[in-house]
Amino acid sequence: MGRASQNLGVIHLSDKTTGDFTADEDLRVPLAQLAAVSIENAAGTEALAELEQELRTLADPIPQLAWMADANGWTHGYNQR
Repeated sequence: MGRASQNLGVIHLSDKTTGDFTADEDLRVPLAQLAAVSIENAAGTEALAELEQELRTLADPIPQLAWMADANGWTHGYNQR
């Protein structure tokens, strides 16, 4: 099942004064889209942190110095050596 078909939550909009449900399509759709983007960003951040931990698990035990640099030569990561 793909992410698009998963139920990730519920958005309930109601009028504070009456407590009645508000069926305002103009507000529901952007809120749902914003919530979906936020959830995707959080999932991406979590996945990136897991990949970084996997890389450290592989790089830190080796006895040689290991590092990463970008295309301009700026170093942005070292192993514990």
